[in-house]
Amino acid sequence: MSEEQQDEMLALASIYGGSFECTPSEPGGCFRANIQLPEHLTVKFSSTEEKCIKYLPPITLHFELPAMYPVMEPPKFTLSCQWLSLKQLSELCRHMDFLYEENDGEVILFTWTSFLQDEALTFLNITSPLDLSRVIIRNSISEDSAVPDSRAMQDIAAQSLLSKVIVEHDRACLQQEFDNTLFTCEVCLSERLGSLCTSFVECKHVYCKACMQAYFEVQINDGNVKGLTCPANQCESQAHPDQVKQLVSGELFARYDRLLLQCSLDTMSDVVYCPRTVCATAVLIEQDSDGNTSGQGSCPACHFVFCIYCKQAYHGVAPCKIQADNLVKLRKEYLDADCAGKKILEKRFGKQTIKKLIEESFTQDWLNENSKKCPHCKTSIQKVDGCNKMTCSKCHAYFCWMCMANLSRANPYFHFNVPGTPCHNRLFHGMTNPDEEEWEEEEDEDLGEWEDHRDLLQAGIVIL
Repeated sequence: MSEEQQDEMLALASIYGGSFECTPSEPGGCFRANIQLPEHLTVKFSSTEEKCIKYLPPITLHFELPAMYPVMEPPKFTLSCQWLSLKQLSELCRHMDFLYEENDGEVILFTWTSFLQDEALTFLNITSPLDLSRVIIRNSISEDSAVPDSRAMQDIAAQSLLSKVIVEHDRACLQQEFDNTLFTCEVCLSERLGSLCTSFVECKHVYCKACMQAYFEVQINDGNVKGLTCPANQCESQAHPDQVKQLVSGELFARYDRLLLQCSLDTMSDVVYCPRTVCATAVLIEQDSDGNTSGQGSCPACHFVFCIYCKQAYHGVAPCKIQADNLVKLRKEYLDADCAGKKILEKRFGKQTIKKLIEESFTQDWLNENSKKCPHCKTSIQKVDGCNKMTCSKCHAYFCWMCMANLSRANPYFHFNVPGTPCHNRLFHGMTNPDEEEWEEEEDEDLGEWEDHRDLLQAGIVIL
């Protein structure tokens, strides 16, 4: 290799870095012209597939330098590409020949590489959309009936592979661009190279991996797999599973994957879980063409056959048994349902049964709001008037209406006379606007009764 050739090769290697490679054993090498598409230029792969692509696979120039280069001979070369047609590659080859002749024996490699890198798209008149739907056609004759240049080579096996190859190349280039860019983490506000950061796919917000790792671990440990959203204010972008996998341990990712699947199954109307707590396997419910089901579920894991409504053992056409804990929920569901929904519930539980239970639930609500239960026999008692010393109409036990404490049968009023207790001097607390005469009469009667009890106790007589 002449000194002039060596100087040219060293200069190109310095300019293009890894895109330019020299061949150690002979005077030659290769250059990869990395093609970055203009903004908003789309690529059409078929009549139904069109994508926004930023980076296309390179146009590769392989060359050898003859001994008489550059004065007497041009470099011998081939051009290869995965997305240019043979006709387009042939046009590039012929233009490179023209450039050598135009330079009249001067070194030409830099002119060629600059042309391929910066001017190829313009020279070939490539505009949006770039139609690649019929690029790979083997042994074809170009549109102008000219034989393709022998130095032009399509570096791909079939048209069906083109879309995947280009998309993967674009993704790799975008990742390399991201890794080499400096970002400010929006959580810890520190600057990091992209290689130490992660980006949410939908919103493109960037955070350092350390912050996101801690954030993901807390959410997954809490079982909140739907909470792995972008931390930016009012942003609802979800983390991609691959993004999560890169940042958390294998054990934690397995938990995330399992919970994510369960959340997805929970949203499916034709999937229920086996009611056995030791099993809890997802069960697919079979439906007919009208969307109706027999109400029977059969677990593929433990083979338990159950009712999909009440989760008890399958009971055929017999109505479901309503659990007390589900009564309020069932009442709301029935009252809020439309006619079709009411008929489904009546079919499950029986029309008369469900109406009776709903009426009873309203009665129970009224009792809960307007009465209290006797602490001795649990009978519901409503206080209409009078003092806070209550007598159960069923078991005749005495109790305090305010604190529900059982009162002594010998001296039930002593409870209201103990200093320092919550009920001290509150025998008549809560009585609203009593008639003055009735108040005094009732108070005298209560005090007289208390004095009688006191006299009997002092005489050693126990009142039952």
